[in-house]
Formats: sequence, C-alpha cells, structure tokens
Amino acid sequence: MQPGAAMVALNEDVPVVCGAIHGSQDWKATRPAAVSIVWGEPMRFQGLPSGSKGYREASEQIQAELHRLWSWLVEQHAAGRPRNVTLP
Repeated sequence: MQPGAAMVALNEDVPVVCGAIHGSQDWKATRPAAVSIVWGEPMRFQGLPSGSKGYREASEQIQAELHRLWSWLVEQHAAGRPRNVTLP
C-alpha cells in the first residue's frame, strides 16, 4: 500500500472512502460474469501525526478496510450473491 491517499487525507483533513470490487477478474466480453462493488464508511484520521509515522498508520488502516470489504465480497459471491444482506 502506498501512503499517498493517507498523506492527502491527513494533510488536507479529508475523509477516505474505501471501495472493493470482486468478480471482474472473471469477466470477459464473450462470457460476462457477475461483478459486485461495495463501499465502506468514510474514514478520518484525526489524532494521527502528519509525517511518515502517521501516513504509515493511516495506510495500514486503509489497507485493513480494503481487505475487510474485499473479503466480504468474496464470501457473498461464494454464497451466490444473496440479495438481502447486511452490508459490512
């Protein structure tokens, strides 16, 4: 994970909204596949120091959120993409 998004979020005091996509790895024009997208809640990093330590910590939080969202999508695809689910 590169620290660029975390650096901007910390320096400009703006939120980061993570999103994950699953299914596009199987999509082909001749054989379309189901693709799902999920968005997380806005993340703010107030209290973290601006500088490399804060950028690294915020980047780790972003990476963890991306992994959480993507893992949830993988589970949903394995379950047949049920319609009535609670978002993570």
